Amino acid sequence: MAFSTEPEQINVEIELLGRRCFQDYHVRLYKAAFHGDWKSAHEIFVKDPKCFSEIISKNGNTALHIAAAAGKHKFVEELLAHANLTDTQLVQPNKAGNTAFCLAAASGVVDLVKEMEKHNSNLPNIGGNLGKKPIQMAAMQGHEKVVDHLMTYFTNLSPEDRINLLITVIEKDLYDVALKILNEDDELAIKRDGNAVSPLLALARKTPVMSKLSYLEYICNALKNKWGKQEKDHNGKHELVQQVWKRVIRERDHESISSFLWFPSPGLLFEAIEVGNNEFIETLVREYPDLIWEVDKQQKTIFHVAVEYRQEKIFSHIFHLKDVNHLLTEYVHPITGNNILHLAASLPRPEILNKVSGAALQMQRELLWFQAVKSIVPYQFAHTKNRIIKKSNGIVTDVIEETPGEMYTRVHTNLRKEGEEWMRGTANSCMLVATLVSAMVFQAVFQSPGTHNNNLKCAFVISDALSLLSSTASILTFLAILCSTYAEEDFLVSLPLKLIVGLATLLFSILTMLLAFTMAIITQSPNRSGWIIVAAFAWIVGGVYVWLHFPLLVMVCRSTFGAKYLFRPQYELLRD
Repeated sequence: MAFSTEPEQINVEIELLGRRCFQDYHVRLYKAAFHGDWKSAHEIFVKDPKCFSEIISKNGNTALHIAAAAGKHKFVEELLAHANLTDTQLVQPNKAGNTAFCLAAASGVVDLVKEMEKHNSNLPNIGGNLGKKPIQMAAMQGHEKVVDHLMTYFTNLSPEDRINLLITVIEKDLYDVALKILNEDDELAIKRDGNAVSPLLALARKTPVMSKLSYLEYICNALKNKWGKQEKDHNGKHELVQQVWKRVIRERDHESISSFLWFPSPGLLFEAIEVGNNEFIETLVREYPDLIWEVDKQQKTIFHVAVEYRQEKIFSHIFHLKDVNHLLTEYVHPITGNNILHLAASLPRPEILNKVSGAALQMQRELLWFQAVKSIVPYQFAHTKNRIIKKSNGIVTDVIEETPGEMYTRVHTNLRKEGEEWMRGTANSCMLVATLVSAMVFQAVFQSPGTHNNNLKCAFVISDALSLLSSTASILTFLAILCSTYAEEDFLVSLPLKLIVGLATLLFSILTMLLAFTMAIITQSPNRSGWIIVAAFAWIVGGVYVWLHFPLLVMVCRSTFGAKYLFRPQYELLRD
């Protein structure tokens, strides 16, 4: 029996040895293609000329697929020159359905795409996964140069592929390409893709560039010369919105335009307002002023929605419409009876509220909104009650009837309490530091360093006195904050202004204390290098505290003193 199994064992060993050789051979070729190592790949090719047409991964990829996906232009150039692949092999898809050319387009390397085109000019017309054409795969990755190059084959795309491509390039901010597509086929402006998304709806959903950037990121982009590209994108987007909108309203009556705007729900106007796409709304209104009267099923205009989503740049335009703003704000919800002042009294969603940091400043911003809306609505709106019916299992459990003022107080109760806690916590921690500074500089004033240099002694006394006075003022200011009644109106000016004074005097007291400390060290230390090290370390410690709290001071100042510009539009919406 032992002898009879020897041939079987030999066959198994041969099979395992062949499998190991097979795996090693494919792994080496895979790595060579992935890294663009033509020398190693060529060594394999010399031993096996058919290696480039063989599948070397479980996903059905050949070496050409791997190199194309990795964007290895030179490797692919050498491969195509030596392998003599047939057209069938060039268009061979992997298991995902993508040809090597599709992967090349997705890699974003234009020279690679051009090289493969030389060997088969029909490659750009062959779709990949889910039938996506190479130009669309490049667009999905945001590769503008590849998409622009492949626009030569745009006329070969089906109507469905064309609208999908246009939506994709808009979503990827490729506005110059989008304009070219629209110039090729302007009918696409009124088409929709399989998800009912039109080009105008895709543009409405775009968040403005500046809303994505912090002030630090804005400065960094300017220093890196990136702002030029963002300005170019902004101009391209503006031009695209104009062209698409002009095509939509051309040869259409008001009813068909309205139907286009409100499908799918909630409508592109409201979606634009929700994300803060103010310029989009302004562009549409300038070309078609009747949009200011458009209302949805809940009788809300664009100004109602601007209040609901706290978009001050859009809402502020209503102040220039003095002759008709009373008409624009008169719409009332048909069921609840909420008017526009009720919307200002309601609490916005957390992500909208959190655009302002700190509960106290959030309360301040909410008060500003309520007062701004109240200033333009008819007098009776402030005293009109709504009617909200609460049900449980189809049974009425409660009926709430409130004026906007009553509603504001009720829904902002928790925010007011959080604002009080935030303000108290900030005042307590800052007053502790101010007390320590005051105690130190008060003791130091009676221990003036002995020196024959009157200028140094005078500098010490002045800086110490300034530190003492400013820290005392800071303590008294924070004490006033702690003793406040924390009424709603206190959050508008009183509390923020006290916080500004308290923080400013505290930071000033720390800086003058460090200056006094430096003067004392200079006059009493015989070792120059020693006092430099000690003084530098003291300034670093104090500077860190100032640096950590200075942004809070700036934030409160901007929120308080910038409030008067919050609802001031830079230009009139309906003026050319």
